[in-house]
Amino acid sequence: MIKLFVLTSLLLAGMHATYGQSIDRLEEQRNSRLKELAFEVKYGKAPKNLSYKKVKVNIDSTLVNNWLFNAQKSSKPEMLLNFLEPDFLEFTLSKKYGFHPEYKRLEEYQNFFRWVQRFEHQRFVLINIANNELIYYQDNLPVLRMNVIVGTTKNKTPTMATYADALVVYPYWTATRNIAINEILPAVKKDIGYLARNSFVVLDKNYKIIDPASIEWQSMDASNFQYTFRQGTGCDNSLGLLKINIENPFSVYMHDTPHTERSQSLFNKENRFFSHGCIRLQKPLELAQLLDPVTDIDENLMNECLINQTPKTISLKEKVPIFIMYFTDYIDENGDWISVRDHYGLNKK
Repeated sequence: MIKLFVLTSLLLAGMHATYGQSIDRLEEQRNSRLKELAFEVKYGKAPKNLSYKKVKVNIDSTLVNNWLFNAQKSSKPEMLLNFLEPDFLEFTLSKKYGFHPEYKRLEEYQNFFRWVQRFEHQRFVLINIANNELIYYQDNLPVLRMNVIVGTTKNKTPTMATYADALVVYPYWTATRNIAINEILPAVKKDIGYLARNSFVVLDKNYKIIDPASIEWQSMDASNFQYTFRQGTGCDNSLGLLKINIENPFSVYMHDTPHTERSQSLFNKENRFFSHGCIRLQKPLELAQLLDPVTDIDENLMNECLINQTPKTISLKEKVPIFIMYFTDYIDENGDWISVRDHYGLNKK
């Protein structure tokens, strides 16, 4: 809002040179500031607290240059400002709160729709960690919405701008070292039957399956544990029947969830901060199909629940941008301004 006001003021302002300044120098400074502001109005700035960015910038600088050329020739440049604004319904609806005393709280959300225009955005996925929701956009319109489960306050889901590049049908789940040592190893020490009941096999450092009975579990701790726990495929797998790979250094991905009443019921909770950092999907098959894999996925996948299947990786025809953001203030599908709790405390930074 303030940027638009300053931009309009600069366009309408005349040149007033002071002692020692030339009109040419002032004009140069004014034009530089105009271009900077117009660029920010069009393309925004990097979101706060962004942990990782992989998406490639694809900016057409001629759009801003052409707009400035036309605006400076216009007698009413303020009438041209809408040509810089994002063409997303949520952004447009957010502007109706422009005179709200706390309007500034929406700036980060609005900025996202400017910033996303820096990239190929004909289709993309937006995940808002703060309100546990995923939206798939096609041509600036929301096509699919779903509840998601994200990381706890201890195991936060990181913010990022990256790509989905492949799906895995009937995925294995390989426990991270942290989970293996802090959660699975204590359970195995109490009862080695825990492994069989939860479909785990034990892999050595060469990723070969070994007999768990051959290991002296009571002597194992973080200093000498050199094994890997891998969970077999099926409906009871921690990743469910479908995993969506996203490029990042955090071992975070999107996935189905075990097909149990307890696991599925978590999607109906008001606050859904239950994972170790990955994103659990309420509608994994619907999203996977929209991502356009090179091979069609069986529509009955979620109903068959086969066990001991071999994992199958399916590439996407094109990588799809994935934006995992954090907005405690946003506009919902009804055009209402919604505020949610800052569970991760990121707004305080």
